[in-house]
Amino acid sequence: MEAPQAHGMRSLKICLISAEVTPLAKTGGLGDVTAALARYLRRRGHDVRLFFPFYSVIDRKRHATSPVAFIREIPLPLSGGRIRFTTHTMRLPDTDLEVYPVDCPAAYDRPGLYTSDGDEHLRFALLGRAALESCQRMGWSPDVVHCNDWHTALVPLDLKTLYSWDGLFAASKTLLTLHNIGYQGIFPAAAVEDLGLVADAHLLHQEDLRSDRLNFLKTGILYADLLSTVSPTHACEIQTDEYGMGLQELLRQRSDHLVGILNGVDYEVWNPESDSLIPFHYSREDLAGKEQNKQALLQELGLPYASEVPALGLVSRLVVQKGLDLLQEVLPEALGRLDLRLVALGSGEQNYESFF
Repeated sequence: MEAPQAHGMRSLKICLISAEVTPLAKTGGLGDVTAALARYLRRRGHDVRLFFPFYSVIDRKRHATSPVAFIREIPLPLSGGRIRFTTHTMRLPDTDLEVYPVDCPAAYDRPGLYTSDGDEHLRFALLGRAALESCQRMGWSPDVVHCNDWHTALVPLDLKTLYSWDGLFAASKTLLTLHNIGYQGIFPAAAVEDLGLVADAHLLHQEDLRSDRLNFLKTGILYADLLSTVSPTHACEIQTDEYGMGLQELLRQRSDHLVGILNGVDYEVWNPESDSLIPFHYSREDLAGKEQNKQALLQELGLPYASEVPALGLVSRLVVQKGLDLLQEVLPEALGRLDLRLVALGSGEQNYESFF
């Protein structure tokens, strides 16, 4: 059934592919953005189909799923055709949005979402191709295939090579969103054979191949129809030598196809008037609860409370991309000189964990 008209514009068919979806599988902001965007696009009248890995860490008893009858044990042109997947369907929690976890125990039955195992390239190449294979079996022709970060960045090339024969995707455009260019999916060049791309190796970044590496994110930047990132400012920053993480020259070459869209806040989740995770609610009209929350937090952590003393909060992955080196330079002196409280929540690189 066709989705309703999207507020005066044509309803689009959007295939959204992501390694994370909150609350099912999340390590950082990627999962939050993916889930919120899918809900929003659905409300705007678009036909959104969201594909993500069916990790073993997802509670299958709590979240009821069922396999799609015609997408079971499908072989993929990966690792010599030995990989098979089944696409399931389920409701995204607390929504009426139907989403599609990709089930492949050989790839996703691991203790965590990401690993340092030797098949990491296959685990996420599988995700993108499983999404495309699912679209084929659904007879569903997406207007937009939205890829997110390195995990799905091979999809634009896949559509131009392995799936170029299929008219289903003839009009499909690809969007690659760069949430964090510090993680690029870099693997030995031998991965090209595993991925079934030997015949198309001339389309890959040749200097990288000569240096014995394959960069998923770089490949996506080369072939996506449009690139986006998390703010207009960041779109400019990642084209500089300081913040481009080695991709700046390529991003400058594709600057006409790069846009920055500011990540917003999902007010259904981050709403102090109704948030179940804070002891006192507050609003723009009545901020009393905010001060009460400050007091409750400091008391819970054993820090002295005073209404006139600022309490600084930091919730972050503790990695270099977050600018924590700047805090290392100023925080010790500031805490020694000023009357402040600091509360930090996060995990990541050992030097930052030790610093805090």
